[in-house]
Amino acid sequence: MQSSTRRKFLKNLSLTTSGLIWAPTIIPASALGRDGHIAPSDRINLACIGAGNQAENDVKGFLKDGRVQVTTICDVNNQSTGYWNGKVGGREYIQNLVNESYSTQRGKRFRGCRGFEDFRDVIGSKDIDAVEVVTPDHWHAIPVMMAAAAGKDIYCQKPLALTIREGRDISDTVKKHGVIFSNR
Repeated sequence: MQSSTRRKFLKNLSLTTSGLIWAPTIIPASALGRDGHIAPSDRINLACIGAGNQAENDVKGFLKDGRVQVTTICDVNNQSTGYWNGKVGGREYIQNLVNESYSTQRGKRFRGCRGFEDFRDVIGSKDIDAVEVVTPDHWHAIPVMMAAAAGKDIYCQKPLALTIREGRDISDTVKKHGVIFSNR
């Protein structure tokens, strides 16, 4: 008697799940990369290490590019004045800039941009594809080499390094790990 019940259950389950497979599914075009949208799987999740003057300019450019999703801002400074022309800058300031921009673009509240104080937490995040290093010039080498070792692609502001040795070490590390590196 029990096996008969078990068989009926499995048969009914089989019929039910096969019906679900053929049931119409509604998936927005944006999730599939259609109608001028970029699929989330084709978007680069970018973290900015550094949140000062140049970072603000760069982030504004990235926010206009649908191929990039700015997910993380990292800076030891939470928010303060003292940037170009006495402007406010810092991690929280750039995070708010990102969140407000994506809220406007998407027509709904967005608060998905994370903030970190320590760049090592960014390097260790598995959901970040690439980093932009926009730290003060003397702090480029360490985050770039650690990002390369973690398999993250890198965009770094100039000057790349303070010494020839640092530059050589960066170049060797990027080559060794086979990541994409851009410095313009």
